[in-house]
Amino acid sequence: MPLVTAEDVLQLAVDVAAATKELSNLASFTPAAIASGILLEIFKTIQQIQTNKADCHRLALRCLSLLRRVHDQMVGRWEDSPPSLVKALKAFEATLETIQVFLINEASKSWHARLRRKRSIEQALHSFSVRLGDAERSFQISTLINIHYAVGDKDTVAVPRDTKIDGSNLYHPHASSSKDSLDEKAGLKKYNVSPPVEGLCLESSNQSGTPKHAMAHSTAPTGQLGPPAASTPAPGSLRDAAVASDAAVVEDVEASYSSFLAVQMPEIVSPKISSRRRERQPVVDDDGFRRYHQSDLLLRGLSRTRERWWAGTAQAEVDGQSVIVKRYEGPREGALERWKGDVEVLRRYRGGEMARMLGYSQDSCTTPFIVLASAPLRLPEGL
Repeated sequence: MPLVTAEDVLQLAVDVAAATKELSNLASFTPAAIASGILLEIFKTIQQIQTNKADCHRLALRCLSLLRRVHDQMVGRWEDSPPSLVKALKAFEATLETIQVFLINEASKSWHARLRRKRSIEQALHSFSVRLGDAERSFQISTLINIHYAVGDKDTVAVPRDTKIDGSNLYHPHASSSKDSLDEKAGLKKYNVSPPVEGLCLESSNQSGTPKHAMAHSTAPTGQLGPPAASTPAPGSLRDAAVASDAAVVEDVEASYSSFLAVQMPEIVSPKISSRRRERQPVVDDDGFRRYHQSDLLLRGLSRTRERWWAGTAQAEVDGQSVIVKRYEGPREGALERWKGDVEVLRRYRGGEMARMLGYSQDSCTTPFIVLASAPLRLPEGL
């Protein structure tokens, strides 16, 4: 284990102070408010750790770097973000929350216990680093998918469905027989390109598979459509127009790529800046219990009670009130089954000397949990 010198401690304190100031600014950016609050708690927890402090600090700085890119790329334009990017940011928040719980758990142990578990801690930090890399790649993959759809929308030719087309009046410059005409009609159907309509001008999609006669002009006067007039643009002009259209598409794609970390979270609440909380109606079930989102909770540390049912509980704060949170980790199906059973038992006890449930997690939360009043802590029968 490397020695921690006074110079290292001083440098870490300076870095934490700078990170705290930057996170305070990032918290005002709505999409990154939750992640900023969690990351701020991570930096504070690292100050209490002696073993593997440098590795923990590098991990936190990597999280801060990703969060900084979110702010730089998305400030002022996050309202139009697609759902896939919102999901990617929520996954990143879940990763930060897992890191925070792990560090709080390790900080609560003695340095002797941490020294004995040094190898396990290093493996856990490596696993968190891999998860951060996966989070970055998920942003990039969702961005490429959104760019693909954006380019596809640009190339789509919209034709009114109720338009009736008289195929007998269409001009086909290469049609020499009825068989060729049938082949051309089959080609139109194959490439899903509608024939030109009187009074309707179609733009070329610039695809190699599009039949050439789909470019026939339809701006002729009312009556039978004839061959192209002498004022038909030259092929070079058409190529210039296509290049200009492609340049516009590229600009849109670049704008979309620059906003690949955009998220739209209209009801986000900053866990650290209560004065900037947005008003929103709490979700309440039929029995009057509140359905919490993980962003409503601000973890303060693990509970000192480690016996039986209370193992794994944590102290938290909800709307300025001290509460106890029990998280159900492990395989999804087993965790949900245990969570539902405890919710049904605690639902029947609303007061007295028994532990009182204030609410439980929403179905969208990655890890189910229940929220209990901080006192009393005597469990009812069945738990």
